[in-house]
Amino acid sequence: MNVTIYCNPKFSKSRKSLEIIESHGLKPRIVEYSDNPPAPDDLLRLANLPGVPLSDLLRTSETDFSESSEQ
Repeated sequence: MNVTIYCNPKFSKSRKSLEIIESHGLKPRIVEYSDNPPAPDDLLRLANLPGVPLSDLLRTSETDFSESSEQ
């Protein structure tokens, strides 16, 4: 199985997600999104994966999200 994780090792949720994936014996391809952000086409492809609601791809607790949703 090919697994890709978009993460930032500075954040505990990213590290925990990677830990969970690896604990299942998987060796994911790691994309550090802060250094290598996904292209718009990649984001659209990810958003259209079956079983992955777009809202699950958003960090709604971030200040940038709450500020942009108020506009």
